[in-house]
Amino acid sequence: MLKRFAVLICVFAIAGCSEPEPVEIDIEEAAADVGLAPDEYQVNDDGSIEIYSKVDGTENRNKTLAATGNNWDDVITNGLLVADKYAMANNSSAVFAMNSPSTNLDKQYGGEYEGQYFLTVVNDSGGNTSYAQLQPLFDINRSSDILENQLNNDIPLWKVVIAKYNGREF
Repeated sequence: MLKRFAVLICVFAIAGCSEPEPVEIDIEEAAADVGLAPDEYQVNDDGSIEIYSKVDGTENRNKTLAATGNNWDDVITNGLLVADKYAMANNSSAVFAMNSPSTNLDKQYGGEYEGQYFLTVVNDSGGNTSYAQLQPLFDINRSSDILENQLNNDIPLWKVVIAKYNGREF
């Protein structure tokens, strides 16, 4: 009986060790099933998948054509001035264009503005924090070089959609 039991265990062990059948996976379908758009991942030559972070603001992911133009620094300055003008009208304690504010161009991955880019501005000044998100009033997918006329005429290129001072919206 013990011998028979040992033989059965060996048979099951050998059968269980056979190589599994390969399974083909449609990467595009699997990515869509988990909510990834085609521009949010890359399939490498070795079959591995690289998913771009939705959190870290990776430079390559947020590098729009506008950000590559010669006028991009001036477009950012225009945004800081728009945010400051908004602050002066709504909360004069908030300051955006002083003390080297942090600016990032971020793609929205949810909510009302999903898929759109916004300029996020954060300025810490003397222990107080000013925060704003600005929506572009220009085509973010075209080079900022075409904005020369607007920049020379001080035309606002951004619209403030949210502004906060020390965490309180204004």
